[in-house]
Amino acid sequence: MPWEKVTPALSSWRGSLRAKTESEVENEVAKEALVLFGLRPRVAQESLLVRWSRKKRDHVDEILVGESQAEEAEWTRYDNETVQVKNELTSCLLDSLIQETASAFSDIIAKKSRRDVS
Repeated sequence: MPWEKVTPALSSWRGSLRAKTESEVENEVAKEALVLFGLRPRVAQESLLVRWSRKKRDHVDEILVGESQAEEAEWTRYDNETVQVKNELTSCLLDSLIQETASAFSDIIAKKSRRDVS
């Protein structure tokens, strides 16, 4: 159904490999490999965290920061919850309409049966 369509999520702040030329993909992979092997420093957000905390960074901190940044998109993406709320609201409205319709029909039937008895 149209209301159940989930809008495509924005790519995370780190970016992603979109359909690029082969050489661009190779360059991106090479840059990430240099960062992973420790030959090039991580950029902006992680270094800001280190400067703010003013402590020596250990391997556990790196893992925690990486995981929290990777999970950030999941916590801030509300597409599935929006679809769920819309479906629940639709269900509640339909239930209410069905109950009102059933009540109206039962009132009509009760009035008609009273007229037939009289």
